[in-house]
Amino acid sequence: MYFRLDGNPLCPNITLAKFCGSEGATVTNGSFTTNSISCQPQACPPPYEYSVDCFCALPLLVAYRLKSPGFSDFIPYLDDFETYMTTGLQLSTDQLEYTFYWQAGPRLRMDLKFFPLYVNNTSNHTFNRSELLRITSMFTGWLIQDSDLFGPYELLGFDLLGPYKDGKS
Repeated sequence: MYFRLDGNPLCPNITLAKFCGSEGATVTNGSFTTNSISCQPQACPPPYEYSVDCFCALPLLVAYRLKSPGFSDFIPYLDDFETYMTTGLQLSTDQLEYTFYWQAGPRLRMDLKFFPLYVNNTSNHTFNRSELLRITSMFTGWLIQDSDLFGPYELLGFDLLGPYKDGKS
């Protein structure tokens, strides 16, 4: 069992980092990354990344911020946030990976990565154009249902890589 010290000024101290995270997150210099890959990571050609489902895929990158979260320790809410976000976007929790860190305010900055759904070895390694437009319009149209715990939020932007930036997915 880990003590929950997230937000404590001592957490960036590398010798105490193990007490500031959780088993489902990796702590690096005060920022946390969700990580539940159960297979041996492999190299993927950039900008593709090895996804939770153990295949190379091109993630959709979303910069996101909770403007006034109702908590000061996010670790106990990791699973709830993943469910909230993926349910709101009609995706599987396996399709989401993210990094988060606190900013002044306090605001919780998140770098979200959404991966295409893995079905089998014939799965697409990118979102098709209609799915990409559906997901991005959910954010830009503020169509993700508000949450007392996780709202309000700010969309900071998208980082469209590879075929996503050319609209060829």
